[in-house]
Amino acid sequence: MYKEFKSILNRVRTILIVPPAAQTIDSAVSVALLYHLFKDLLNKKTAILVPRGYTYSPRMAESVGYNSFPEGSFVERVLPLTYTITVPDVEKECVVEHKFVEDGLKVIIKPKKGKIDLEKSLFSAEGDRFDIVVAVGVQSKEMLNDAYKDSEEAISSVDIINIDHHPGNAKFGALNLVDSTVSTTTEVVVKIFGSLGVKFEDEFRLMALKSIVLETDGLRRISSVETIKTAAFLGGNGDMGLKEIIEEYYLSFNKVGLKLRKEMFERVNLDPSGQCMWCVLPKRVQDKISLSSGVLEGIDHLPFNICKGVKSAFLVYEVEPNQWKVVGIANDRNVNLFKLFKSLGGKGVAWYGVAEMSGEEEIVVKTVLKAIGEELFKGNFPVEDLTQKNEEKEESKAASPEQSVVRQGAAKQKRSDETEMSKSSNPEGYKPQKVSESIVDSQSIVKSPFKKTDPSELEKFAAENSPQLPSASSFGSGSMTGDGFNKSPFVPAPELFSE
Repeated sequence: MYKEFKSILNRVRTILIVPPAAQTIDSAVSVALLYHLFKDLLNKKTAILVPRGYTYSPRMAESVGYNSFPEGSFVERVLPLTYTITVPDVEKECVVEHKFVEDGLKVIIKPKKGKIDLEKSLFSAEGDRFDIVVAVGVQSKEMLNDAYKDSEEAISSVDIINIDHHPGNAKFGALNLVDSTVSTTTEVVVKIFGSLGVKFEDEFRLMALKSIVLETDGLRRISSVETIKTAAFLGGNGDMGLKEIIEEYYLSFNKVGLKLRKEMFERVNLDPSGQCMWCVLPKRVQDKISLSSGVLEGIDHLPFNICKGVKSAFLVYEVEPNQWKVVGIANDRNVNLFKLFKSLGGKGVAWYGVAEMSGEEEIVVKTVLKAIGEELFKGNFPVEDLTQKNEEKEESKAASPEQSVVRQGAAKQKRSDETEMSKSSNPEGYKPQKVSESIVDSQSIVKSPFKKTDPSELEKFAAENSPQLPSASSFGSGSMTGDGFNKSPFVPAPELFSE
């Protein structure tokens, strides 16, 4: 399949990269590496499409060393191509017919009077012109269409190259570079570089290595030994190798990540039915654990790693004083976040949404909970009680141990009294949540046989098992030529694809 992709790249001139709506460091680095490959190394006209209203954050790629997205790299919408034939000086009374023939479409114009001046007639094309779409880390065509509704028609009009590592990928592309034996999409991209015989510059080698190390929890959660081989391959050259990455980069990064998880554990809130959870991270908490914005960009999905069984999760964090970002993810087909985030002034699709809000913490949180209650619980959602419960939790953390016990006991008795009152007035109200419905996701603490292994041992192991990366020599020599993949004769539209 890598050989076929090489042949396709030889034949196309313009490429549109499409990342997933919900970003991770893995997807951000994969997009950055492919953008560099297509635009800088292969001289293709390249642009990155992002869902309208979302921001594909360069900060995620910057957090592992990439800062080379030029202005105009991102577009929010692409339009399908339409073709127009303009014939001047023709009477309105004419007959226009069309029919499909063996070699294409034939348009027939029969003026009742006069004749057509062919030299003055024009044939033009309008819309955004690209030869292929490269979807990165998107698991299905439905997820692609859902995230890019404004561009669905244009995306569907050309062939899609599907690059991913998830086992559940629907393989919806004209070509599917899907490898579920690896642990990250970055590894698939590394294999693409190898298949083209492209040398990794140190900047991009480190980017790929850091992405793999971070996404696999320091190589503790891997799908197969192939991940170790690729990491050792990337860490085999340069001043900073695999051992240094793990010791100097991952461990320092992970310490902040562990502190973040601890703070989120303490601030996680569940509605009484256990179906919805949310977490609030004010700036003071972020400053306490020295959390950078680059890290925050990658934790949109983290609430689902903390609790199992929830249908929707929301993260509310303070970007600047009284400036908040709200991110939501749905994990159930019956939950639709589109209207919810629209009511918050943000943008959303069925399973993902983001909004920016201003105001004091209490007001922002109440507004978000009110929207959750109205859209997901049809108004049957005790916003005031849940907000008060969160405030009690904050006060309890700030109090002494003795004060904390007294406050928690009083709060527990108050909630018990309120629950009894709720039962008497609303017999079809909430069911008490069982402790088992809020357990830590065991997948997030899976132990690896490599956990106690020195990084140098991993390099030694990988050296004995040479990296299974395609090389240019495996496909023979010769120039990059071939017959047309999409057979598009048009040059890129300058407003979309910049030089």
